[in-house]
Amino acid sequence: MKLTIGQAAKETGKSKSTISRAIKTGRISAQKTGDRYEIDPAELFRAFPPATGAQPSQSNDTQPPSPTPSQPDPATEEGLRLIDWMLRTAAMDRGLTADSVSIDNTAQSGAAKEIDSWELMELRADDIEALRSAEKEIFEVTRAVWNENSGGRAIPDTAVFGIDFDPIAVPLDPAEDMKVKELRAKFGLWTPVDDMIDEDEGIDKEKALELILDNLDIMGKINERKAASSPFGNAVPGKPGAAGPGQTDDNATEERDADMAASA
Repeated sequence: MKLTIGQAAKETGKSKSTISRAIKTGRISAQKTGDRYEIDPAELFRAFPPATGAQPSQSNDTQPPSPTPSQPDPATEEGLRLIDWMLRTAAMDRGLTADSVSIDNTAQSGAAKEIDSWELMELRADDIEALRSAEKEIFEVTRAVWNENSGGRAIPDTAVFGIDFDPIAVPLDPAEDMKVKELRAKFGLWTPVDDMIDEDEGIDKEKALELILDNLDIMGKINERKAASSPFGNAVPGKPGAAGPGQTDDNATEERDADMAASA
């Protein structure tokens, strides 16, 4: 929706003469239709901010339509569901996850993404099996041709085609990844050493354990220095029994033990 000079003045709180002067000096681009100018709102607000309390007009061609109707309507909602189904189906036919093009898309965890991709992963597994069979046949033909023309440098019959397809891992967000690791650690299925080896495949378990212990030692020294520079020592301010300024941890412990004995 284009604005006239009068409407532009009202939107920005400027006078008509100011808007006219801005057009003539080239500060604002405007299209002249007949005896009046038409100004695009985006062009206007680039030069002059909207007036306080005014609702800036927006050009229809710069604002995408919202898929959500302003008023609930059963027919519209049914149409949106049909469109969503068509988009998801088209995505699956083209090797995408259905959720990647859905107009009703919400944030998903890694597990939800994996479930959403289950059918796509099954299709991929079927394709891989077909490709493995085709590659095996191609390798057999290649071996026969090579052995026939290599002049004695034959590919042995025991040789196999060793290229395969890597599995696809669905990434987890950091919080979810930590929960999975904590659960696996509870049953003895994961340790920080495993993470260290994953990050650097060039080290073994002993080296990974050594690096982790070094890091823990460094963190301990950092915490000791923080505690030494704090007026509260190792205690947490505000907690019962905590050592305050001028009070040692032993004093705080004695007071806490006395309070416990009195309450008993």
